[in-house]
Amino acid sequence: MDDRDNARLVTMMWETQAHTLYVYCLSPHLSRDIAMDYRDDARLVTMLWETQVHTRQHSDQLAELAALLL
Repeated sequence: MDDRDNARLVTMMWETQAHTLYVYCLSPHLSRDIAMDYRDDARLVTMLWETQVHTRQHSDQLAELAALLL
């Protein structure tokens, strides 16, 4: 497993002696790597769509994270 695979883990939880540490990866799984200065509208729209799908699929985890932060 490389760093990219590690970054794509959705949620991991480690239990320690006194605390539970939650780690949330908010980055969606994109079909292609896209540079920050990329300008092809079609590929950018695909990236936006994939991000929207990811957000909806993981809305329960995002709500849990929001509750932890409040």
